Amino acid sequence: MVKCKSCGRLVSDKASECPGCGTSINKKVICEECGEEYSYYLSSCPTCGCPNEAKVSNTESNINYQSTQSSTDSKENTSSYNLEQRVQDFLIFNQKYLPEKDLEYVASRLLNLTKSQIFDVECLPFRNVTAMYLVSIFLGVLGVDRFLLTDARNGVFKLLLFIFSFLIIPGIILLVWWLKDIIRMDTMTREFNLQLLETACDYYAIS
Repeated sequence: MVKCKSCGRLVSDKASECPGCGTSINKKVICEECGEEYSYYLSSCPTCGCPNEAKVSNTESNINYQSTQSSTDSKENTSSYNLEQRVQDFLIFNQKYLPEKDLEYVASRLLNLTKSQIFDVECLPFRNVTAMYLVSIFLGVLGVDRFLLTDARNGVFKLLLFIFSFLIIPGIILLVWWLKDIIRMDTMTREFNLQLLETACDYYAIS
């Protein structure tokens, strides 16, 4: 603490002016070599030339703080960049598996995860749209496509219709259902993959 020369108020030695009267604070230091009292703002003693240790120490402290802060900001920016880049890479690689209209929503969900969690999401067993088309065409009458989309109930229904397809009505129903599933397989597969990803994100959100 130093005393204001105008009002006598004790002021912090780090203040540039008195908070009471506004007078500029002329901070003093005492030279360790010759005992001369001189202004804090001088870099060395005007009598013997001894360096102003108080000013040097304060300057180094400020430099170290700024360096640490800059390093911290850089790490945070790098971490943020790495996460955003990983999400972008994920979308580029997996957009063929997901609904195009929901890619922005997927990105927002992934940005709430850590990089290790995104790595786990990258390992999800997404269904390939082309492969599901082929399954639906050749094995759809047996309900295999529905089973692969974890829709066991409809898979069983399609299988039962196939078993009784020698009857006219079940055969017609199965034929219509089979063609409808082939037409919708792209949408169904992408929605299944989206649901798979949402389930993983929800799990990480509550864990």
